[in-house]
Amino acid sequence: MKFFISNNDNEIEDKPTPKVDEDPVEKLFSFFWGEKEDSPAGLARFGRDKYPEQYPCTKTEWASLLPSDRANRFEQYRPMLARTMMEKREMKLRYDANSHGWSAASFHSKVDKLGASLMILETVDGQICGGYNPKGWVSYGEYRSSIAAFLFSFDVSNSTPLKLEKVGGKGLAVIDEPESGPKFGADSLLVNLSTKMASSKLGSYYERRPDETNSLFKSRKAQMKLKSCLIFTGVYEDGEEIPFSDAEPFALY
Repeated sequence: MKFFISNNDNEIEDKPTPKVDEDPVEKLFSFFWGEKEDSPAGLARFGRDKYPEQYPCTKTEWASLLPSDRANRFEQYRPMLARTMMEKREMKLRYDANSHGWSAASFHSKVDKLGASLMILETVDGQICGGYNPKGWVSYGEYRSSIAAFLFSFDVSNSTPLKLEKVGGKGLAVIDEPESGPKFGADSLLVNLSTKMASSKLGSYYERRPDETNSLFKSRKAQMKLKSCLIFTGVYEDGEEIPFSDAEPFALY
């Protein structure tokens, strides 16, 4: 509402603000959704705080530890989950290749349909590296998309991790094939569980290292033998919906 001065004795008169004609798009929107608001309900709620995984990973912010992280062997990795939907969710070890078996079948039987996950690899030369998969695995043979996926490497023990973001758009963040182990991009980080080998070629799907080398491994080799492979996923209450726990034929982000 706006106030106007009347012509009689300078009285203040309360009159409605004239309505501005809507353009065709606004008229169509109003027909289906009603009159638009000053702060539209949908757009006003969008943003990095509400939907962090519509954006690339952050490299300057670090998540605080949760009380459960030490008991769950996750305290070294929690800081990397800043600005993800898992930042404040308890994480649990679901797959340990040395305990559950170095096979694609064992891997998928432990992690499928459990939502976003963090994969942690240890190479035979002691490097810790891996990747964050916001969309999880379901074994439907899909190319699962996410701009928020990232790879990481602890080049020095207990150091701040190097994070490498998704590039080239959101597509092929992970390849989810029932007969294969974890795959980030078509070639960025591929794990062959049966041979205990991992290969990496950066640049097309995940960014290169700051020195422009195109391997995730600190040795700069294209392949490395693995000592361990761990997968952590979030803990959900009974009946709580697990995001991305099924096929996603029309990925929105």
